[in-house]
Amino acid sequence: MNENPIKITEYKKENHNDKNIIFLMPSKDGSTWQYVNYSKGYICPCQFKSRKEALEDFIKYSDKFYKVDFEELNV
Repeated sequence: MNENPIKITEYKKENHNDKNIIFLMPSKDGSTWQYVNYSKGYICPCQFKSRKEALEDFIKYSDKFYKVDFEELNV
């Protein structure tokens, strides 16, 4: 199954206009998934065996945000 990257936009609770853009991307060889924080220029060292596993981990922390948008990227 070929899964596409996801663009995640996090809106902070303190200031709803303040947001981070994060991409959930497969590694070069496609064996793992990682988060890339585009807003901060940071690649998270955490690696996940699947996109589903990475999203489940992200959802644990989503209550820290006012709103979170997910956009499937067709690449």
